This record gives sequence, C-alpha cells and structure tokens, in this order.
Amino acid sequence: MSNKRRKRGRRNREQTTAGASGQSRQKADLEAPAPTSETAPSPAVSHVGNASQAAGPNVVVAFASTGRIHEQTLGSMQTMIRATRSAASVEMWWQNAYPGGRCRNLLVDRFLADKSKTHLLFVDTDMVVPEGGLDLLLETNEPLVCGPAPICRPGDGDASTSCKTPTDLTTNIMDADDPDLMDAAVEPQDPSVAYRSRRPGEIPDSLFTCDVTGMSFCLIAREVLERMTPPWFYFVDLPDRTTIGVDVYFFRKARQLGYRVAVHPQAWCDHIKSADLTRIEGLLGTVAPEPQWDWTPCGETPRTMVVACTSSHWLDFRTAEVLIRWQEEPGGRIGVRLFEAADVGWALARWLLEPTAGDASWDRVMLLGPDIVPPQDLAARLGSIDAPIVSALSRGLIDGTIAYTFSRLDPVTGRTEYPSQLPLAEITEPFPAHVVDLSCAVIKRDYCGHVTRALSFAASQADPTRAFDQRFCDLVREETGSDPVVAPICVERTADVGLLGLLKLKHQAFTNQQTQPDHLQPAGV
Repeated sequence: MSNKRRKRGRRNREQTTAGASGQSRQKADLEAPAPTSETAPSPAVSHVGNASQAAGPNVVVAFASTGRIHEQTLGSMQTMIRATRSAASVEMWWQNAYPGGRCRNLLVDRFLADKSKTHLLFVDTDMVVPEGGLDLLLETNEPLVCGPAPICRPGDGDASTSCKTPTDLTTNIMDADDPDLMDAAVEPQDPSVAYRSRRPGEIPDSLFTCDVTGMSFCLIAREVLERMTPPWFYFVDLPDRTTIGVDVYFFRKARQLGYRVAVHPQAWCDHIKSADLTRIEGLLGTVAPEPQWDWTPCGETPRTMVVACTSSHWLDFRTAEVLIRWQEEPGGRIGVRLFEAADVGWALARWLLEPTAGDASWDRVMLLGPDIVPPQDLAARLGSIDAPIVSALSRGLIDGTIAYTFSRLDPVTGRTEYPSQLPLAEITEPFPAHVVDLSCAVIKRDYCGHVTRALSFAASQADPTRAFDQRFCDLVREETGSDPVVAPICVERTADVGLLGLLKLKHQAFTNQQTQPDHLQPAGV
C-alpha cells in the first residue's frame, strides 16, 4: 500500500472516530481541506477496463438501473471519467435488478469482494454529472459525500414518477422536519421522522452536511460499507401505507455509525425528467391560464380514424383510456389504429397502405404522437372546426428552448417564428397559423395523400419532424388556399428536460418575488 493510501485511510479513520464519539454535527459550513501533496492530482486516470498503476483511490462508478441509461448521463459520465485526476482508476459497473434496493445491495456485494476498490460512487441513470464532479468529492476526504441535485414530486393522485403534475421542484438535500431531531441518529425504520428539502437559497457556498439526501451522486468510502451491517439498502413499507426509501434507510444507518453526510455545493448534477411542457409553469410553482374558448358540442363528431404512435410499443395509460372511450362512443364514429413510429408522418403513411384507409366514410384522420396525452373531448373539439388541418395547442422543445409548436410567418423577414409566450386568457377562438404541429392534429381525409411528398422532403432535413410539418402544411395550403388552424385547447406534451435550469429559474423568481417569470428557458434534451 502506498504512503498516500495509508495517510488518506488514517485521516478517514480519525474523522470516523470523531464522529462516532458523539460530537454533534454543526449546521454551519464545514471547511474543505486545503490541497496538499496527499491530494494532488494523479497524472492519469484509468478508463473502464484500463486501470492506471498510479497511487490513489480506485473508484467504481455504480448504476442501479432498470436496464437503461439516459444518453446525457452516459455522455457526462464518460467526460467526468476522462477529466478525473484524483483517482488511480475509475471503472463503471451496473446492475439490473428489481427492486432498486436489491440492485444497490448486489453492487455493494461485488464492490466489497474486490479488495482493491476503495470508493463506490453511486450515480442515478437520469443524472447529468459535472465534469470535475468526482475530483470535487474525492478531494474532500469525506467517507460519505454527495453532490446536490434537483428533484420534483408528483401531485396528489398521480402515480407517475415524472413531473407531469408536480407540487414541488426542490433539491434532494434534506434535514429532519423537527429541529430537535436534526443531527440525531435515527433508527433506520423509525416512521416518526419526516424531512424537508432545502431550497437553493439554503445551500451554503462551501462544504456542509445534512441529515439525508439521495444516491443520485454519492461517493462512499469502503470503510463505511464494511462497518455497516447488511442490508445496506432496504425499502420499508409501514403499516400506515407510508414508506421509508432505500436512500433514507442507508443514510440513517450511516448516521448511526457516526458518519456525517457531507455535501459539496459545487458538485451540482442536472436531473433529466419527463415533464409536461404545455403546462411547464407547474414546475415553477405557478398555474398557467387556460384559453377561454367557449366551445359547445354541436352535432355528431365527423367519422374520424385516430392514427396513434406508440413508443417501443408502449402507451401512456391515460392515452390508452381515452382511446378506449373514443372507440366506445355510439355509432362507431371513431376508429383507432396504433403504429410503432417515432413520428406521425410515418404512422399516417402506413395507415394509408391498409385496407381500412380505402373506406371513404372516414371523413377525418387524427394524428397523435407518442408524447401526447389527449383530453377526452379533443376529437369532438377539433372535428367541429371546418378547416383542412386543425391542431391543438401545445408546447415543445424548439431549438433547445420551450415554445409553442405552431409558427407564424413574419411578413417583413419572411421567417417563421415559434412564440414562447401567449396571452392564453385572451384567446377565445381558433386562429390561423403558418405551420402547425401535426403530432396532435385532425386532417381532412382528402388531403392525407400529401404525406408521401412531405416525408420525402423531410428525410434529408436536419430536423425531419419539423420539416415534415412545414412541408405538409405548405402542400395543403397550395391545394386549398387555406392556412392550418390552431384550436385553443391545451394538450399535455411530454419531453425530457433538465430540472436544474428550472430550479434556478424558480429560485430567481422566488428571490425577485415574482409569481410568474416572463420567459421560460430551461435546458432541454
């Protein structure tokens, strides 16, 4: 063992002994150790499967997964590994098992079986880690240290873990809700202790500690896991139907052993989550107004074939429920066909090749993309408007920013513009647009034949989806002389977004005592 390894291990043991002696953690900031020859950057960092012989920690980056990893997580992890200079080697492991606690326990078992490994870095598969994140955590010399990350909580009655109807966008840094229990060693399965998350303004500028946090970006020294009695992670179901998560369970056990939970405020991670972009204000703690279209059902819904896209052959359950109800409407006026396709253009082209497309009684075709959750009255509302193309109102990621998915033509420059804001409360009637989003639109059956030319044009464009929308709308306009129409009914449209940009925006609005920011520009994926 090198002198560097011995000194680092001795210093960690001294810190652990001090913590175990019952000295109370202070809420004030902790001083990070000044760089010394013992924490100097290593001349090289190993990549996966290519361990360096230089002295220093041997780190395992561990993913407890469901079998998938976000591309941004993978890219940021590779960048971090290449940039790390404080470790002798860095390897990347993953474990695919369910539930998540079992994944983590299997990874710990494997880690402890390899005596050459000194640190285990848990990273969630939807995190974007900072380039210098591992160096920041290692240089603290803390046995247990994490980087903060934004999280969102779903609203009441929403079983989804995404941010579709969240009640709070906050951080994963948590303290006991009862001030008397802060710093206290809590039994891992104690149901009486609740926690509150710190807002961004409550995060100090230098190294600090908290009661519990998440495993989203958490570095654990070998000694912590060796001293802890298995299971290291365990999901607790309580009699009152509440739960204690595997992360909280682990940190409570670590606190019982005398370890403090350190947090490095410069090791912020971004958190990629699926969010409803149409009503993104919900993540910022505000409620967007709805259009005031005083629509009244009038007559029967035109016979409409719904051509819906699935994602890897899966549908949102709420979308599936709406499709079933449409099919059950009297008179069989709505049919449904599902196609595995990323874009509605290809789904429409496939439907036109089917025998059902030859049935001339289908007056309209409704296109639904895989990221759309339609309201139940959508088919009736869109079908009530007599126009060649009618689209619902939604927001999506346009060139990396959130904007409404229809465009207007600037009469001076001739350029198309996608509005980022609309006075929704003032919109009372359908309105024309230059290009509309066909991922949630109704098209008169006679004009669906333009799909082949539109797809052919879009295939060679940088953004095929938007190019298809634009070309299809142009072709129908040339034939009919009519612009597409936007119906003032908002539909849910989900996309992956980075919560960190939204969290900063929310904190800025809170600091400025604003109820609704003028511009929403979170990072998108």
